[in-house]
Amino acid sequence: MKNFNFSIHERADYNLKIQKDLDIIKKIIVNRVEDVLNIILVGGFGRGEGSIILFENKIIPINDYDFVIITFNYLSNKIINDIKKEILNQVGIRQIDIVNIQKKNLKKIKNSIFNYDLKYASYNLYGDTKIYELIPSINSKMSFDEIKRPLFVYLSALLLSFPKKQNYSLYSTIEKFWVFQQITKSILGWSMSKLCFINNYDPSYKNRNLNFQKFFKDNSDECKLVDIATSFKLNPTINIPKNLEDIWHINKKIHLDTLFNFYNKRNIFKEVNLNMIVKNYKYEFSNIIKILYGYIFKNSSYKNHIHLMSSIIYLLISYQNNYTKSVDLTKTINELKKMNIFLDKNIKIENLVNKLISIDPNCHRFINTENFY
Repeated sequence: MKNFNFSIHERADYNLKIQKDLDIIKKIIVNRVEDVLNIILVGGFGRGEGSIILFENKIIPINDYDFVIITFNYLSNKIINDIKKEILNQVGIRQIDIVNIQKKNLKKIKNSIFNYDLKYASYNLYGDTKIYELIPSINSKMSFDEIKRPLFVYLSALLLSFPKKQNYSLYSTIEKFWVFQQITKSILGWSMSKLCFINNYDPSYKNRNLNFQKFFKDNSDECKLVDIATSFKLNPTINIPKNLEDIWHINKKIHLDTLFNFYNKRNIFKEVNLNMIVKNYKYEFSNIIKILYGYIFKNSSYKNHIHLMSSIIYLLISYQNNYTKSVDLTKTINELKKMNIFLDKNIKIENLVNKLISIDPNCHRFINTENFY
C-alpha cells in the first residue's frame, strides 16, 4: 500500500516519521519470528487517524502502535514481551500492543469491534494482503458484551484523570495534556458504545463524530464533548481547555449514565439508581460462569477483576463536584476487602484513587505522564 496517510494531516514529514518507526518494527518482528506471515497495523494509525503532535520541533506519535502478527505457530507471551521491549528500546513510542493470531484461526474469528477493524480498517505492513480473505465477513451489529466493553475499559481513564485536591491550574502543561487525553478516551468510549447500541458502529473517529451529531443531536452536552474529544484525538494540542474539572464531572456523569441506561434495559433488580449498575454487572451470566470457573480451578483473577470494576464504579458514583464534601467510600473499600486488600475506612479519597490505579491493569500502561515519549 503506497502513499498511505497515517494521520488526517497528509503531511510528508509526519508520514515519513511513522514509516521509519514501522520499518524498524517490521525488521525486529521479522528477525524474531521465523514463521511470520503478516504484520498488520491496527488502531488509529492503521486507519489513517493516528494521533501526532509537533512538540518542541519533534514529531511525536501519541500513545501507541497496535499490531496483529499472523503466524503459523503460536507465539508465547514471553516472545511477544521480548519483541515489545526491543521495539520500545529502539522506537520513541510510549506503548506497543501486539496480538498474535495463528493463520488456522483466522476463519474462526468472531464478531467484535477489534475484529471488524482488523478486517476493514487496518494497514498491512508486511505479507500478502490475500490473508484478509481468510477472515470471515464481520457484521457491524455488535453484541451487548461488545457494546459495554468500552464503558468498563475506559473507567481507567476516569481514574487517571481524577480531580486531585490541588487545582488543575497547578499542573504542568504536559500533565494537563495527559489528564485531558484520558478524559477524551472516556468520551470516545461511551460515545462509541451509544452508536453501537443503535447498530451504527464505524471504525473512523471522524465518521463516528458525524454520526453521533446526527443521531444524538438533542443531547447538546454530549454532542459538544464528542466533538471536542474527536478534534483532540485527530489533531492533539497542548492548548487544553481551562475548565478541566467541570469537563471531568460532566463526562463522568454521562459515562455512568450510559452504563446505567444499558443495564436498565435488562435490569433484574427492583432498585433503580446508579448502584444498580454494579448489581447487574455482578450477576451477568458470563461473570457468574467466570467466578465458578475460577472457584473450580482455584483462580481468583476473574473474581478479583469483578470486584475491582465494582469498586471503581462505587467510587465514581460516590464522588460529587464538591471536593470538601464528605464522600462515603464504604462500598468501594468493601469491594477491595473481597480482593484481600484492606484499607483504613478513613483513607483519603486521593490515596484510594492511587490504590485503584496501582491495581487496575488498564491503568498501568498510562501511568507515566511526565513526557510525550
